[in-house]
Amino acid sequence: MSTGYSPRLAQSGHAPVGSEFEQLFEAVGGQVAEVAALLDVPPIEVTAVVADDFRGEVERARASSEESEDYGNTRYNTDRLGSLAVAQTTRLTRDASRCQIVFDRTRLNLLGDPLTSLKTTMFVAHEMAHPLFFRLRAASGAVEASDGPVHPVDFARAITRNAADEMRCDIVADVVLQRMASLSTPDGQSRPATIADAAFSDGLRISIGEVLDETIYPGWPDLVDKCLAQEVSLDHLWRTVIYQTAEMLNLLAYAQVPARSADIPGPLEAEYAEHPGTRLYLSSTWIRILDAAADTLIVPLDRFRDCENELVTVGEAALLNMWERVGLTFGPSHSNSFHIYVTKPAR
Repeated sequence: MSTGYSPRLAQSGHAPVGSEFEQLFEAVGGQVAEVAALLDVPPIEVTAVVADDFRGEVERARASSEESEDYGNTRYNTDRLGSLAVAQTTRLTRDASRCQIVFDRTRLNLLGDPLTSLKTTMFVAHEMAHPLFFRLRAASGAVEASDGPVHPVDFARAITRNAADEMRCDIVADVVLQRMASLSTPDGQSRPATIADAAFSDGLRISIGEVLDETIYPGWPDLVDKCLAQEVSLDHLWRTVIYQTAEMLNLLAYAQVPARSADIPGPLEAEYAEHPGTRLYLSSTWIRILDAAADTLIVPLDRFRDCENELVTVGEAALLNMWERVGLTFGPSHSNSFHIYVTKPAR
């Protein structure tokens, strides 16, 4: 099967991005193309734009996608629990043979000089890796629900899949950083930069603690109790827990690869191990997903489907078990409907 990762930085209709970013984009693209070749990724065309109107550009990309109906009338949300979106990749074709990346110019500018900032290199490499895994998933035949899952099982699998992709992209970004950047050691020697060098100064682990305090516990059990008291609707409860679960797992995914690179425990194993949200809900869930991922996150095309499906099956069971501890269980589905049973949450 022929391979080829072809990234292009589009200028038409957008203010110039500067020669420094163009050089970085080309260099990172070359490194990601080498990874694509190692993984037997089928041909893929990637167009990138740096936009002043970040949300508007993402929404235009979605409207031009073959999957536009999956997005419905939902506006793209740039806010994240504990973070902000810097870029977004959209599949323009269902087989992901064409993708578009939109970078937020304002937030990129805050990261520093593209040729010297490890953060900028990390973010660009991370985002340029997303099309690889979209393409592997489609070409391998791995099962994937649409971007608008309906049943809790679909949501659980999609949340697991998305968190896994964030870790995959960080692994690629780590490889790119090690190849492209170096740092001086105290004894005057030089060593390759890693994703730990780029990520640990951005307060990500602090953000995880803030989300645990402000959202997960006592937020989740309090919200369930409000639903039982009929102070909030069941629909509001379900949508909130789903959204916050996805955001929290993505945050944990962002922290995982830098921790592994630095050979230190992840935040749920270290500073937040005794937090009630960790003990009651997240710890066993995240451990099961990481154990299932093990060394199979980055695999070539001929192994991707089996590894992916094994991972999302474990994630499905882990998240359904977690939601049960939160106080949510689910009955049989009929077409696009299902039953939600609400009980007292674990505290």
